Amino acid sequence: MAKHVSLIYSPTGGGKTALFGTFARGLYEAHGKKSRVYTADGGAWLDKDLVEAGIVQVWYMSRSAYPFERLREICDGAWPTDANDPDSPVIPAILAVRYVAKCPGCGKMLHDSEKLPAAPPACPDCKRPVALKMVRKINEANGIQHIGAIFYEGLTAFSDMLMDNMSDRSARGERMGEETAVKFVDGSELVAGSSRSSYGIAQRRPKAAVEQTRLLPVDYVWWSARLNRGADDERRVPVFGPKLAGNAATDEAPAWFGPTLALVVVPTPKGSERRLYLRNFFQSWNKSVADVENLANARIPPHRLDGVPEYIICDQKNPKMLWDVMQMIEERQATPAPKPPASTPQPKAN
Repeated sequence: MAKHVSLIYSPTGGGKTALFGTFARGLYEAHGKKSRVYTADGGAWLDKDLVEAGIVQVWYMSRSAYPFERLREICDGAWPTDANDPDSPVIPAILAVRYVAKCPGCGKMLHDSEKLPAAPPACPDCKRPVALKMVRKINEANGIQHIGAIFYEGLTAFSDMLMDNMSDRSARGERMGEETAVKFVDGSELVAGSSRSSYGIAQRRPKAAVEQTRLLPVDYVWWSARLNRGADDERRVPVFGPKLAGNAATDEAPAWFGPTLALVVVPTPKGSERRLYLRNFFQSWNKSVADVENLANARIPPHRLDGVPEYIICDQKNPKMLWDVMQMIEERQATPAPKPPASTPQPKAN
């Protein structure tokens, strides 16, 4: 399983892809592992040197004819036979999944099958329940054994792909929940709007996809998203967060991930600077939205936040910047909690 499934969100053109490149470079220099990119955003991977060197492999798939199927396949780690074709046949990353239960006491094999047992396994000799393990067989033809990080660009684009596909199906007469508000023919072109059910599907499917990527046999998974203004349903206040179809999931999506980082360009007296925020913040420099909270959380426990800045200024001279940020986060997450102070012995009563 992946150690981290993380998210970076920002406005369009905020620099997410460039930042991902700094992670891929740092990973390769530290461990010799390559990275893969599944992109539906339409833009080109910025660090062409990494691509030409084979350190980063990119699949451009914004025009996929079957986005629901493609999303499931790529979140299982499938890789195309032709990375220039969004509808290319794919090579699965996993050949088979088996469910195994072996008693740690006596060593007796209680279950070994591609199917789940009908009931939780228990050893008849040791009289104790036994944990069920899922064993995945890697497909070496896929090449995922050489991959250390996978980038999905992005959450917003995949959600849009699903919405567009459902609108096209509605235009062709497929029933997509309740009737759509708009449906017409323009010459030979069938056009339709989206139903409320479509928005629900386009929000739930990406959530399931993110959960699916936790099982990938790589160390790191990164997702990107564009910025959206939504609402916190509990507090009934506006918030900025990652964009999906509609606004309902903006406040919920950060909970799908480990670290959720916000990338923002901030005006300064000398021009501007790019900041990577590690926890919730307000855009105090922008009076029109200064009271709207921006969601971010590096998942560093509160008792280990001492000395961790609210944000990190992106250093264009550091070609491994995001890699270095993640190393700091991991180090903080692994720092032992401080020991409670020793209690002062109380004098005995006479």
